[in-house]
Amino acid sequence: MSMHTAWQVLFAAALLAGCGRDSVQRTAATERDSAGISIVENTGPYAEWRVAPEPEIRLGVVEGDSAYQFHRIAFAGRLSDGRIVVASAGTSDIRWYSAAGEYRARAGRSGEGPGEFRAIGHVVLTAADTLILHDVRNRRLTWVTPDETIGRGQPASALPSGVMTVLGQQPDGRVALAISAPTWDPHRPGVTYTRNTLSVVVLGEARVDTVVRLPGNETSIWASFDGGRPTRMQQFGLPFGHSVLAAALGSDIVLALSETQQLEFIDAGSSRRRIVRRLDLPVTLLTEQHRARRVQQTIDEARARGQANYSAAVDGINQQLDALPEGHTMPVFDRILVDAEGRLWLRDYVPPWGGEPMQTWTVYRPDGHIESRISVPSSIMVMHTGRGYVTGVARDSLDVEYVVVHAIERD
Repeated sequence: MSMHTAWQVLFAAALLAGCGRDSVQRTAATERDSAGISIVENTGPYAEWRVAPEPEIRLGVVEGDSAYQFHRIAFAGRLSDGRIVVASAGTSDIRWYSAAGEYRARAGRSGEGPGEFRAIGHVVLTAADTLILHDVRNRRLTWVTPDETIGRGQPASALPSGVMTVLGQQPDGRVALAISAPTWDPHRPGVTYTRNTLSVVVLGEARVDTVVRLPGNETSIWASFDGGRPTRMQQFGLPFGHSVLAAALGSDIVLALSETQQLEFIDAGSSRRRIVRRLDLPVTLLTEQHRARRVQQTIDEARARGQANYSAAVDGINQQLDALPEGHTMPVFDRILVDAEGRLWLRDYVPPWGGEPMQTWTVYRPDGHIESRISVPSSIMVMHTGRGYVTGVARDSLDVEYVVVHAIERD
């Protein structure tokens, strides 16, 4: 059996097990061993933390010094000495600020040469205070060192095509990457349901090793045909689609499977060594009320754009909703981060219409035990976390971007 087929079987088995269990309320976490795999089951209650409503530091201006003007921030994080580093996709540069928020230095510019960027994509901050950036158009990884200079680059052209996420640098210096590629049936017209293929690879100087390949995010494909031949294909995000999220934790790869509501820790040999579950999470079926609210959101967005006729947009969202499988369940989480101390942060699913004042994250220790639940204002796009703080991006009423650092308040 190939690795791909084996993982499809494991994924299907985990899905059946996850959807068939009942919700249980207890007051602790249990850990047991099953065929060499550690199984951690968290049952609550959990410590409740919160992010302070006002930032300790807020960087950004509407007009004035260009060092404090941001455009399409790709990443904002805090180094171990308190300095703040910001990667700006809109200006193709990296900027550093003191722990008090004072501008220090800038590196990078638009271009194709060394130290230049055309499209900064995903960015990760390593434990050594080094940024690793993926330049989508230049197809290159670039290391940005804590001495405020741009370091080496490495071509990514040998990697499989798809949307790339930089997971982190492993203890041996290699880089873990997640690559999501669309899959579709070229013989099926209209809007159809599919799952992306997610590959997690480890990139060294001379080789690429695949750690795992499995069905990834739920999505939809729209295809048109002429004379039996496909003339156009386009991929759309699937409303209420489940995600498979990936993170690097030391030499392990962590997969967060929204549909089965569990985490899986994969070692360097592509073997599962730990499964982590929350037994207090209910399974919520997608209802007609959920569907109607998503359609209404489409109408509201079209009206906000000044569209007088929004029937095509409504037809499109209804076709995507109709592509959902029978018995579809609501996702339970939608983002994953690894903080500066090696803990996993997993965000509760945020419905597409938003509107809630707070977002909630669950913080897992490296052993899979839940440390806390933390409430964060929904106005903050969290990009980096550590002990006692979150760093992210906020926007004002004019859609101006600001880098913010908020303290974490504990019980």
